[in-house]
Amino acid sequence: MVSANREMVVFCFDTLVAHYNSEEAPAPAFQEGQHPLFVTWKKVVNGGEPRLRGCIGTLEARTLINGFKDYALTSALRDRRFSPIQPKELPYLECTVSILTDYETALHYLDWEIGTHGMVIEFTDPDYNERLSATYLPEVAEKQGWTKTETIDSLMRKAGYNGVITESLRKQIHLTRYQSTIYTMNYSDYTSYVKMTRGENPLVVGTKPILVRVIFQRLTDIIVAYEFCTVQGVVLAGQIPSCSTEIYGTETGTGKVHSGLVPGKFSTLVSTSSLCSFVAISLRLLVASSLVHSTFSDLIGDGDDTMTFAQTGRNL
Repeated sequence: MVSANREMVVFCFDTLVAHYNSEEAPAPAFQEGQHPLFVTWKKVVNGGEPRLRGCIGTLEARTLINGFKDYALTSALRDRRFSPIQPKELPYLECTVSILTDYETALHYLDWEIGTHGMVIEFTDPDYNERLSATYLPEVAEKQGWTKTETIDSLMRKAGYNGVITESLRKQIHLTRYQSTIYTMNYSDYTSYVKMTRGENPLVVGTKPILVRVIFQRLTDIIVAYEFCTVQGVVLAGQIPSCSTEIYGTETGTGKVHSGLVPGKFSTLVSTSSLCSFVAISLRLLVASSLVHSTFSDLIGDGDDTMTFAQTGRNL
């Protein structure tokens, strides 16, 4: 049996990035097979828990490569509950792939286990004599903290039923339970993995530049030397001849050094997701013959405009 794995999530990210660049995605590096599958996109907003941004899949077996290629885009761009995901949202995304297995017909609507089974329900709307159906993946009920009955009632609403939910109606449900394997990766981990395996980070062509300004509370005039620092895909490298440092980058970022954006200033392409998600970046700077430990924290801004990091320092 094929299980969900890292390469499948990488392929979903590759597919979305390639769509924005109007190019073909790199060939996937996972074993082909045929399974029902889902692709789920979530977005981190203001540093909180990831929020659903799109989730679509198929309960019928599909070849995995074509299936993930199709549903990576369908769930990102054509989930009718949400607006299409925009390129500028990439740094804040988290992707989960699910491969569904072990389909079984349940004895009744409570014949399944929270955290183990997903379910497909089918029933007839008594008001309109219309057949309705919907599914929840295995992780949904546990994540939401629902009981079995609460899960079924929510699933009936998801199916489009707006009438009164009675015990009699619940007992008419035909329920199919299933299990799944899942793999989750965020955009920062994706870019780090791609850089490690391919030698360069993914880049969406045409993303608008942003300005990241670093404010130092204690530095002397000239920075004599510094160390490289890499945190979640942010690569700092180059010349820093002035303590009045401005770093220009792109919203999606590449992690590549790019010189000459501002003459005499340190310049690099950076990842907005990395800047927004890390707790602190530590740099060791040799400043006028005195070592200063600089920790950047207190992020101000939402990543769309200028962001400021207040710096605190202490002598080593």
